Amino acid sequence: MLVPQSLLALLLIASVEGCIYRRDEHGVAVSTFSYTGTTGPLGWAHLSSSNGLCSNGTNQSPIAISSSSTPTLSGSALPVVTIPEVSAGEALLENLGSTLEVVVNGTLKLDGVDEEYKMAQFHFHTPSEHRIDEEYFPLEMHMVFKSASGGVAVIGVPFDLSDSGNSTSLLTTVFAPIASVASPGSEAPISGALNFDDVLSAVQKGPLYSYSGSLTTPPCTQGVKWMVLGKPLDIDVKTYKTVKGVLKFNSRYTQNAPGEVNLVQYAGDGSLHRVVFRFRCFAPCIA
Repeated sequence: MLVPQSLLALLLIASVEGCIYRRDEHGVAVSTFSYTGTTGPLGWAHLSSSNGLCSNGTNQSPIAISSSSTPTLSGSALPVVTIPEVSAGEALLENLGSTLEVVVNGTLKLDGVDEEYKMAQFHFHTPSEHRIDEEYFPLEMHMVFKSASGGVAVIGVPFDLSDSGNSTSLLTTVFAPIASVASPGSEAPISGALNFDDVLSAVQKGPLYSYSGSLTTPPCTQGVKWMVLGKPLDIDVKTYKTVKGVLKFNSRYTQNAPGEVNLVQYAGDGSLHRVVFRFRCFAPCIA
């Protein structure tokens, strides 16, 4: 049965909101998935019938980015991102159980795309979900945007420990009330103003890797436009250890290259092992 595009757009928006917006009138709603055991990434597809792509999708995120082969954006192809400064006390740091999240306003324009994306929120993963030339980083921030038609775009920003003790000012401000959100379902006002200038300046300088992937949390919806900064920003050791003490571990394992078989499906299907093995081993023999 063919599904109208308008309905598909609504379904995509619903799936994104189901994954990202977990708060209700009673406060911050806590995620039902985790990163450990049967509710972790290997079991996400079994938590809900809507999570099938987590185990059979072939364009899943995160990936291992290669500086030599993953496309980069430059010049007019770079996204135009606008995030107004958020006044002190207006934003909340929320503990969803699966991440720490802050809801703010902003816009994103992509080259060649007519519609504008609205910023939904930004959140954090430790360790980083994406790897660059096989290197992981202590922390990764995801700035999530969505369009009226259901499109999703995410800018990933990695952070590395600073040798000099410096830290990106946005992180210092965001994590100031972290002691008050140590428990899932808690929230606390951010007392300082949120200024994204340093982060957005780094995004414009690049390198900014680009690929089509998915949400890195259930329902693992595909068609997400990913842009990942190739040069990590600074975080000081004290701030990182404090954040890690709350987030613990919330990183999905690295997925297969875009377009290739889902690793969960590969691991569970012996016939796929034989097909891939024959392709990789036999092809050179007939060259």
